[in-house]
Formats: sequence, structure tokens, C-alpha cells
Amino acid sequence: MERPEPDWPTCDQPDKQGEPCIGFRAEDIGRCLAHLTPEQLDQFFARLAPGAPLTAPGTRLLPQWWDRILDATQLSLGDVDVRWARFPGWVSFVDVKFTGEAKFSHATFEQSPSFDRAEFSREARFDGVDFRVGASFAKAKFNEKASFQAGSFGGHGVFTEAIFDGEVIFDQARAFNSLAFDKATFDLGERQRLLVDAADLSFDLATFKNPVVLEVKAGKVSCVATRFEGSATVQLRNTAATMDRAVFTAPSSITAAPATPAVDRYEPGLFSLRDVDVSNLTIIDVDLRVCAFGGALHLDKLRLEGDCRFGEPPPGVHIGRAWFPVWRWTRRAVIAEEAVWRATTAKGIGWADYGPALNAKRIANLYRQLRKAREDSKDEPGAADFYYGEMEMRRNDRLTSLTERAILTLYWATSGYGLRASRAFGFLVVLLLVSGFFFQHFGIAGVSLSYGDGLLDVVGSAMGLDVVKPETLTRAGHILRMLVRIGSPLFLGLALLAVRNRVKR
Repeated sequence: MERPEPDWPTCDQPDKQGEPCIGFRAEDIGRCLAHLTPEQLDQFFARLAPGAPLTAPGTRLLPQWWDRILDATQLSLGDVDVRWARFPGWVSFVDVKFTGEAKFSHATFEQSPSFDRAEFSREARFDGVDFRVGASFAKAKFNEKASFQAGSFGGHGVFTEAIFDGEVIFDQARAFNSLAFDKATFDLGERQRLLVDAADLSFDLATFKNPVVLEVKAGKVSCVATRFEGSATVQLRNTAATMDRAVFTAPSSITAAPATPAVDRYEPGLFSLRDVDVSNLTIIDVDLRVCAFGGALHLDKLRLEGDCRFGEPPPGVHIGRAWFPVWRWTRRAVIAEEAVWRATTAKGIGWADYGPALNAKRIANLYRQLRKAREDSKDEPGAADFYYGEMEMRRNDRLTSLTERAILTLYWATSGYGLRASRAFGFLVVLLLVSGFFFQHFGIAGVSLSYGDGLLDVVGSAMGLDVVKPETLTRAGHILRMLVRIGSPLFLGLALLAVRNRVKR
């Protein structure tokens, strides 16, 4: 532990290393608690009463002494100053009421202390505290400011059902295992920024009564059934969050924290928005590749801004036991529910399985709502991929009628649902080339044409021109010309529609 420069009167005895002891010197004794004789300790404890202050900064406090202090004060302490103190054993502050300021800054707890159900009536300062193996503040109540700035939790930090009625500071604090604020209540007053850093972080069933900017840095974050009663800005750094059943009662956002290249190693993302009413929610620059949307309410009102990345189909050519054994996937945005569904099909090679699969009809509905959300934001190109996904799910839904599935299959094959211009242009070229071949051999009675002449006639027919007079055509020639004049504008229109859908704003 870093050795401080004491701003209090120090003990006149050396410590175990032979250096001057920095423990607080009692006014009438001249020594700190660690260097008192048994008789002097008895005198010290005898002077304590309920609500008495305790001043022992820089002192090594043994567990048995702390037990006697709490017995003498009947679990009620006034101003407490144990800055830079060391607690070598396990100590309990369960049910202790701190009626004055509680100063634990830079103290070291070598075992995990328990502050369960403790009440801090005034400011509680744990700045720079070192909880070597964690600490528990379950059901603790902080009536004023609670500061854990630059504190360290070597194990688990538990704040389950804690109540914060004032400013909360965790800036630069670090939990090497987890911090749990499950069922905690934050009544922070004015809009406050709360920065929390932990390996794992949990706010399950917690309540934020006021507007808040919550910046989290963790291996994973859980906000299951968390309630935000004011506007909330949840900023993610190096982490992915689970927001199932979270409640946003005012316009709120989930966004990537401002970039810090020196510390940012992972793209912030979301695991799930299941059963969340997202009508008040905006998502900005967050990775949504594995995000589950199943059960989300008012998904058509969700706002997606910035670089919100979705998944993509497996790249390359695949071979498997499908009805056509060779296939490749078109590049587009894919939600996690479709990836899971695809993994259960004959063409499931390369698709990731994130959990139980929804049926195709429900996935189509998710795509439909996300498409509408994009369209309402005037982002037609962004909506195009969701439209493609919706049509894919409708085409593959076994409950869809055979007629509708046949039409959708034809629409998919010829133009990618009006989104793949290359397919429509390809079919147009094939139509002209094949028609030119048949026109060469069967288009004009008794006349031998070259392939170039036949192709010239069908291209002219596609443009509404009669390169060959109609009276010289055979029945087959009339049919070919009719097919070209119907098919050419159809495929050309589909190609232009696909281009428009990709560039429209």
C-alpha cells in the first residue's frame, strides 16, 4: 500500500518495519490503537457511547477491536475517519448506522467486509479503498453522496437492494470480478453521469428514478428488467449488454461510449432487447450482430443511427444436402433470429446458433417492423435489407400458401425481391440471347438467318422496332416477339426498381 503523508497527529512508536508509525495518536495517550497496552485499550473503549465519533486514520485495526467498538456504540457511530487504515481480518458493519461523515478513503480490507443494511446518514467516502477480496453493501442506504472513486474490488462488489439517495461516484473504480447492483435504487437528483468499470456488471431489477448518463465498461453487462424512470443514456465501452425487459419511460439511448483508442479493444454491442418497449429508444453505433429482438414491443418505432452493424450470411460457396447441393448467400444485413433459424435448416452450414429458434412467420414480423423503423427515418437503403429478410421468411414459411410461395420464389429468382439489379439484367440478357437463337431457326419461314440477324431482330423487338416485317414471321416468330416485348420491359423495370431501392433517400 502506498504510504501517505499524514495530515493528522501520528503515533510516537515505530511500525513493524521500523519506520515511524502513521497511525492516529490519541490526544491523551500519544499512541495509536495498535500500540496501546491492554489497559489503555480498555480505557479507550470505555469512553465510547452510541453516536460517538471514531478517529483512527492510518491505523491497523484488528477485528476484535472493531467488535468492541460496535458493542460500545450499539451499532451507532458519529463521524468516522479511518482513512488509510488497514483491516487485516474480517470485519462486520452489518446494521451499523453512520450518523456523521464516514471516511474510509484509501483504507485496505484484506478480507471481504460486510456493510449489509448499514445506513450512511451523511457523506460516505470510499475513494481509493482497496477491498482485496471484495465487499458487500447489500441493502445499505446512502442518504447523501457516496464516492468510490478509484476504489478497487479484488473480488465481488455486492450492492444488491442498496439505496442511493444522493450523488454516486465510481469513476476510475475497478472490480476484477463483478459488481452487482441488482434491485438497487438510484435517486440521484439532477442528471448525473455514473461511470462503472467491472469484469461483469449487473443492474438487474434496479431502478433509476432520475435522468442518468450510465457509462459502463465490463466484460458483459446485464440490465434485465432495469427501470429508467427518467431519460437515460447508456454508454457501452468494450462490452455487450443484455437489456431484456428493461423499461424506458422517457426518450433514451444506448450508444457506444466516446472512442478512446488506447483502451477500446472491443466493439460495444447488445445481446438482447427481448420484451422491451423500444418506442422511446435510440441505438447509436452499437454492434447488433447477435442481438435478439424477439418479443420487443413497438419495434417499428426503434431508431437506429450511426454505424449499427447487423450480422451477415456465411461467405463463399457451400455444398450440402439441400435440393440443389451448391449455393451461395447474397450479402445483406441479417438479424440474430434468422441466423438461428437458418442453422436448423438443410442449408445451415456456417450459420451461428445463438439459442432457441423462432418460426419464420415471427421472424418476418420482426423484419417488417425494423423495415418500417428505417423507412420512417427516411433511410430507404437501410430498410432494403430488412425487406429482403422479410420476404425470405415469407417465402420459407411453411404456413404460406403454395401459390404465394411460388410467386415469391419467382420474384426472388428474377430480381432478389426487386433489390438485386444484376439478377434482372442477367435474366434480360438470357432472354434476348435464347430468343435470338430460336428466332434464327424458327422465326422466319423458308429463310436461313445468321445468329446475329436473329439477335438483331429480338433486340429490336425489345425496343418496339420491327426489324423483320410481321407478315414474314412464322407462328413461332410471333410468339418469340411477343415474349420479348413482354419480358424485356419487365426485367428492365425490375432492374431499375432494384437500383432505385438501393440509392433512394
